Amino acid sequence: MAVLPSFELPEEFTVRNAQSTLDTLKIWLGQDAVRNAQGVLLNASRVAEMDASALQILGALRQAGVPWCICDASDRFAKVCQITGLTQWLEPRAQDTVTDGAA
Repeated sequence: MAVLPSFELPEEFTVRNAQSTLDTLKIWLGQDAVRNAQGVLLNASRVAEMDASALQILGALRQAGVPWCICDASDRFAKVCQITGLTQWLEPRAQDTVTDGAA
């Protein structure tokens, strides 16, 4: 099984840094090793704050046909996915780590 390339999402995944995150992600996706992969992992372990702009970036990535999966989701990220009905974005083992803490 091939190891998929991984991109680390920022701690603050909000409108305040959405454009810089998107720009960095586009550059990363353009690298040969990433472009030729069968999919990518988006590491959300550091995400402590996120808003609708984060969901829009991820949704646009999905619509663009880039196969991706969230890995190592922080409690905050997992909770937002749970609240918004987007748990399918999490890798299967990450769904088991969603906590009942405040979002």
